[in-house]
Amino acid sequence: MSTTQARPTPLNALDVITIPEGGDAAGAITASTVAAGHAERAGYRRYLLTEHHLNAGVAGGPIPTLLPLFAERTERIRVGTAATLLGNYRLVQVAETFGALAALYPDRIDLGLGRSGAVPASTPEFPQHLTAKFQLQRRLFGRTDGDTTDLAALIAELRDFFAGTSVDAEAGPFVAPPATAATPQLWVHGTSAGISARVAGALGLPFGSNYHTSPRTTLDAIAEYRAAFRPSATLAAPYVMVSADVIVGDTDAAAQRAAKGYGNWVASIRAGRGQGAIPYPSTEWADAHPLDDDDFELVADRLATRIVGAPEPAAAALAELATKTGADELLIAVETHDASDRVAALELLAEAWRSVEASPSLSR
Repeated sequence: MSTTQARPTPLNALDVITIPEGGDAAGAITASTVAAGHAERAGYRRYLLTEHHLNAGVAGGPIPTLLPLFAERTERIRVGTAATLLGNYRLVQVAETFGALAALYPDRIDLGLGRSGAVPASTPEFPQHLTAKFQLQRRLFGRTDGDTTDLAALIAELRDFFAGTSVDAEAGPFVAPPATAATPQLWVHGTSAGISARVAGALGLPFGSNYHTSPRTTLDAIAEYRAAFRPSATLAAPYVMVSADVIVGDTDAAAQRAAKGYGNWVASIRAGRGQGAIPYPSTEWADAHPLDDDDFELVADRLATRIVGAPEPAAAALAELATKTGADELLIAVETHDASDRVAALELLAEAWRSVEASPSLSR
């Protein structure tokens, strides 16, 4: 790739479909579809939904059901998942659902694949205070130990569905319309330098690195992916998308105000408080309930790496992240209490990003 001409680094939007204090799931879903339209008009390449379950502040659980709403209410922007958690579904369900979407919305559907949701009772990614919540998810979704360990085999089987080359040991060859001949764009998303990064590289698939949820592991995960990469029929070289939490306002003060409540919300989710979890707080609620020491410790990494500010400094900080990680695309998570603040952040960032991208310092 030329190093004498700037190559724009596309911005994409990531949406967990945040339920605000005083709101409900229906309102949150509607607000997110509106935000998708604004993201499209602002020039974002993709609008991706992320799968979360059993959180009072998140409505983004039934992603396959919701995706058609986003596709119908936009015209050109790619829509998809970051990520579909394979252990929560039968592969044939994933293949048929995304096959139908790809047929209905040609060249617009992304199928991001993930392994989370997970099953070990306690690991560094899922510490002891989350055990009860993850065990509940395990039971409700029928998860089993090691259900996504052989990720390469799962992806191979999924590709067979799409190619129409599936073979059952007893029934022989079979097809599963509308999966057959479908062409959703496949991604693998991961957090650590583990199975997901290695499999994405070995299969020659693009890789999404979850900086916004695990900033300390991002560089290692990307390095693992690149070391494992082997060219494929669809990808000649490693291709990485890096996520980041970003809030932009007209001024630094406006951005800081819109960002209020984020720490409380993430702490509630990370603590696995069940019925004690909270919707995304209003600014007034957050002002009245400052984080205590324990909750601050739970979310210190997220607060330290979240980009909050006026458009130009926020875009410059994002450019620094892109340079440090070598990101080919960026995935922007914007979580606020007020829907208008989210739309403003997406639009202001897109405008500022165009100016930053024109700088020779970002030439690749």
